[in-house]
Amino acid sequence: MKSRDVKIIVFVLLVLLMAVVMYQNRHVVTLRFLFWSFQMSQLLLVVLMAAVGFVAGFFLAKLRGGKSEGH
Repeated sequence: MKSRDVKIIVFVLLVLLMAVVMYQNRHVVTLRFLFWSFQMSQLLLVVLMAAVGFVAGFFLAKLRGGKSEGH
């Protein structure tokens, strides 16, 4: 099997997995933070929290100089 075929198969599987996650998390949830209350799709909330975690990790790595402790 060619490398291109493997990439296409992996891409299709990831799209199908993403579709399943979107279908299962399509309902609206209420997020309460201090004095505010927001209603949004659970999927949007998961994506936003993942983005916040990524950005926080990125900036923490920059503050530490981008080097890991063990190396």
